Amino acid sequence: MLRLSKPFRYEYGHLCFKLLVASMNICLLERYNELDEALLACEEHDEYAADYLASVALGLVVENRFQISYNGSNSNWVSGWATSDAQQAPLVSRSDLSTLLGLLWDDRKFILATSGLSGLLFLLSQYIFQEKNFNDSLDGEVLKGRMYELGLRYLLVAEQSQRAATLRAIDANHPEEDNWSVTPKHIDAEDSRLLMTAFIKRLSNGNDLSVFLTREPSVMLRLITTSTDPDTQDLLPGVIRCAVEYGWSMLFGIDLDLEHRLQGIARTLFGVLV
Repeated sequence: MLRLSKPFRYEYGHLCFKLLVASMNICLLERYNELDEALLACEEHDEYAADYLASVALGLVVENRFQISYNGSNSNWVSGWATSDAQQAPLVSRSDLSTLLGLLWDDRKFILATSGLSGLLFLLSQYIFQEKNFNDSLDGEVLKGRMYELGLRYLLVAEQSQRAATLRAIDANHPEEDNWSVTPKHIDAEDSRLLMTAFIKRLSNGNDLSVFLTREPSVMLRLITTSTDPDTQDLLPGVIRCAVEYGWSMLFGIDLDLEHRLQGIARTLFGVLV
């Protein structure tokens, strides 16, 4: 397990974290019997890095597993935590996941430099669910709030194959307390600038307009509206412009029916308050 307190600030720590994520993704694919198909994709598309293709394959798997868990099915067998399957070795121990969550939280400013995290978000969400609902952890709600924010931060930079699963992780860890949005979420002015810039960049990408057809911008705004700083006021016009363009696309998007347009407008206006 990685022991650096600020892994993303050091090249060695960052590389170790990337290796950990890639290994975890491969193990999850193997346990869900999707590894052979992923390896075949690597052979057919050798112009892409193998770890990238593995994360793409896992993104859809994790999205489906979040839905299955939401419907009440037990996913502990894949992590090796299910007591009824003693022969299934733990994929990652709870203590290691606790340590990893702490590392990510302490260095959350630089999570914008990561990729392929859908598998990790799924395992962390399973761990937090266990701690909160079965182990009577007093920190369960605190862990949910941290996981919720980590998901929001990652959504700003997540590749398209990771976004649906990331939204599932965010939904699964939505804080039950109503005061989450009361406190500022940025660490300092630099962090505020990183977050706001990532939001503007994401919605200003002319090569990927699909974001305007999703609820992602309204979800990202939950973080952005609580991460402004007096020293980053110069970025507010860009944020407001992107929010207006999103609402406008929901209202007049030619590929959307009236119901989806109204839903998009409602998410833009009220989503940041949820």
